[in-house]
Amino acid sequence: MSAEVNARSSLNEAFVMIRILELIPQHRWITMTQIRNQLAADGIPLQRRTLERYMKTIRENPQLFPVKANMDSRPYGFQWDTAGRGLHFPVLGPQETLLLRLADEYLHYLLPSSVLSGLRPLFRDARKSTEVQASSRASSWLRKVKVVSPALPFLPPQISRPVFDAVTEALLEDRMVSIRYRNARDRVLEANVKPLGLVQQDVRTYLVCQFEKFSDYRHLAMHRIEAATVSCIEFERPEDFDLEDYTANAPFNYSQGRTVKLELLTDDPTLIKNLSETPFNTTQTIEEKSLEDGTLAWTVTVMLEDSILLDGWLAMRRNSILSTTKTLVRDNREKAKTADGKSDAPVREYAGVPHTELLVENHRIVEK
Repeated sequence: MSAEVNARSSLNEAFVMIRILELIPQHRWITMTQIRNQLAADGIPLQRRTLERYMKTIRENPQLFPVKANMDSRPYGFQWDTAGRGLHFPVLGPQETLLLRLADEYLHYLLPSSVLSGLRPLFRDARKSTEVQASSRASSWLRKVKVVSPALPFLPPQISRPVFDAVTEALLEDRMVSIRYRNARDRVLEANVKPLGLVQQDVRTYLVCQFEKFSDYRHLAMHRIEAATVSCIEFERPEDFDLEDYTANAPFNYSQGRTVKLELLTDDPTLIKNLSETPFNTTQTIEEKSLEDGTLAWTVTVMLEDSILLDGWLAMRRNSILSTTKTLVRDNREKAKTADGKSDAPVREYAGVPHTELLVENHRIVEK
């Protein structure tokens, strides 16, 4: 009977310990009073001395419980060490490991820092799991899949971790952020901006934002932001802003700022099969027709953004395309102007050149 009571007591203590560990956050401090109040709200009342005993056990076992303690001033604070593994159950299986490895590789600059900080221990566990089980079938999967970009391969630029943390925090909480930005011409700009979105184009990440006291929208290369500080000032997101619309009209995809109706005539059945399987978009139609000499051909019609990438796609298939026609449907270029005819915000940059100075000639970008 005594053994059964002791076992039940040990189970209860283990349950309380697990609940205390669950309450300790990873990216902010929590005090013993806050832990005790939360435990009481969960129906686990503890005397202060009892809680102190639990916390002492945690602090004395850093290998098992990597919890940092701020003992410099009262009330003492506790948080998980971001370099530690943290506490999570159950052990990662092959499917979870693969998912986390892929997420770690491809979502690195698209998730806010507060989210990433909680996932980093899992990312580390996933890497260790695949390293330990390098010969397993699940681990070999990473050598069997690859995302290939249609652009030339470049190494990603280095983004400052404090800058990324500040920008993503401000973006997540709709707060102003003060930045120091150095453009490709080495000109430094300090400004307050409203962060509205993050866009990744190949290996580059851009912050879409609105400069304080201006009405139009701009995007800045994240790796060129040298410093960023989150403001305590919250802002209302502009009702007329839509990230999808912005990326369609801004030169992320080398857009020329126009919506056109493209009509192409082709007698290549392989090209038609490819366009049937992967159409440009939902507006695409394909119409079969016969040429004057009786040759079977097709007319492809689609509404899309005019861009250098589109011109390049057409040029690469010039041997399969008999004719092409572009008809202007809508000019999407910015219309926000001041009284003197200039844009009402700092000029948008593209490849380090102000957007207002770009000219497209023969699929090249040249300065006026």
